[in-house]
Amino acid sequence: MQGGKLSEGIEISQNGRSLINDVAIVGIPYPPLDDYMKARSEEVSKRTRRNYLEELMQMPAYIAVRQAIGRSIRSPEDKSEVWLLDKRFNNIWWKKNIKCFNPKLVRL
Repeated sequence: MQGGKLSEGIEISQNGRSLINDVAIVGIPYPPLDDYMKARSEEVSKRTRRNYLEELMQMPAYIAVRQAIGRSIRSPEDKSEVWLLDKRFNNIWWKKNIKCFNPKLVRL
């Protein structure tokens, strides 16, 4: 997945229902680890005495993944196959938050 109009902004629907049957997410769209993100992480870590860099990187990526999946669901009747094509999705945090059927047993 790439952060841009084609990956997050495409919508194909008819009569309020999505015509997208499959969503393939190739890679995890983590934000860039720039000086701002490092400074933000250091400030949060100072206040909490815990390293929050991973959480600060995961939440924007999680939101982008959910938005991409959401493009295929526009009505209660819509269903879609979601293909998570990156080994990094194969951890319990991603499985639980993306709501896989059984996150401990589902292999991505």
